[in-house]
Amino acid sequence: MRAAYHPRLRSPLAGECYQQIGRTLPSAGSLYPFDIVALVSTPDRCGQAFLYSVSDGKLVPLQSRSGYQEWLRTALRVTNDGGEVPIAVVVMVHPWLSAMRYGERGIFYAFLDVGHAAANIALALKSFGLQAVVHARFCHAATVAFLGQDKFCREPVAVVTAYGDEALGSPAAESDIGPAAASPPFGTPGADERAYWNHLQSLGIIGNSFDASDAACPLTLRPPRRGNIGSPLSSVRLPPAPPLSGPSFAQFADCRESARGFADGALSTKRFTAALAAIGRRLTDDCGGGPATAVTVRMVVRNLPGMSGVFAYDPQVHCFDLVGEAPPHISFRQTCMRQNVVEHAVALILLCASAHTALSARDGAALREMHIRAGIVGQLLYLGCAQHGIGVTGIGGFDERLCAKLGLVEPPDEVIYVVAVGLADAAARDKEDRHLDAFHHRRSGSLTRAQF
Repeated sequence: MRAAYHPRLRSPLAGECYQQIGRTLPSAGSLYPFDIVALVSTPDRCGQAFLYSVSDGKLVPLQSRSGYQEWLRTALRVTNDGGEVPIAVVVMVHPWLSAMRYGERGIFYAFLDVGHAAANIALALKSFGLQAVVHARFCHAATVAFLGQDKFCREPVAVVTAYGDEALGSPAAESDIGPAAASPPFGTPGADERAYWNHLQSLGIIGNSFDASDAACPLTLRPPRRGNIGSPLSSVRLPPAPPLSGPSFAQFADCRESARGFADGALSTKRFTAALAAIGRRLTDDCGGGPATAVTVRMVVRNLPGMSGVFAYDPQVHCFDLVGEAPPHISFRQTCMRQNVVEHAVALILLCASAHTALSARDGAALREMHIRAGIVGQLLYLGCAQHGIGVTGIGGFDERLCAKLGLVEPPDEVIYVVAVGLADAAARDKEDRHLDAFHHRRSGSLTRAQF
């Protein structure tokens, strides 16, 4: 599937509505590195399972899963105060589809993709009046066993649960439901895929679990580490982000797309800061904002009236603090592995975390979670830009060392994801990796035991 393809997730309980999941990352085009399984509670406490088919936008009925509510209670610690949880959407990573193009670094792209998709699913469910929570901490072994996915080289890495008192809508139309799968629809992994899967397991990147959290909380971003930068030189306070609900969410989700390039033109500072305010939009997850997985936000601004330099986002007061000037000799294009798509971008949003700490501790669960959280923030930025008519694109291939220098990022933080924003150029060609050695945030294109 091409990066420009826009699939739609249809609610099995509200057939007249649809929400777009949409491929969000990285560049040039790749296959979707995740599968989506929707589970709907039935009167016998089972979970009717559907595989979302991206090719035709239909829900493919799978075998009903017994013990649905028990799985939620034991593996995710989701109880809804004793009531049932009618909907759970599982996002399963399929890293081989990303690895075929991007090698071993493709697993990190896949985790970012999962964060984008999980955020969009949660916002879609919220737009129906439901309470939605993104879960990254749960018992993976129990979830794999519950879904019967132990043979297909796929791993559930995010679950979105939803419940509420609002009417859930009418049953899905027959046109939304495809024929039941006569056999497992996931296919049998080949020898190369199985070897890659075993390699990821040996590194601890998959096949591990965080303990499920007892309480969900609003998505937490960590305040910036000041280091030796000192007090901010000035601050840019962001306006409150307007809510995305009902028809407005469908509208902005449907028009959201990755910009193929940016025009060298004027962009309103007011519109720009209004789009950035989406970072503060409330989206609930179960990660707890711990220091091991927390994400910080840096912004490098160029060519914006009255606003220039490196800014650090302070979530406690919802503003960007100016912390210094970006090195003038480092261009956006250099930073992003000579990709022309960013040449005229107004700003680069740098999402940072202590990835090296997780790597040193061989903490694959923390490494996975920080990328999912960065993907969630990236999706909020995507929707904020779509809401205000600003071009945006996610960049997975970048030079981490140049990014750190450009954004004045200090250890132990490092950049794990880059989002470019600006005035979209409708005439731009498809974006592409200009440098064959483009990699994610690691310093080589391959992971080894010594690095993890």
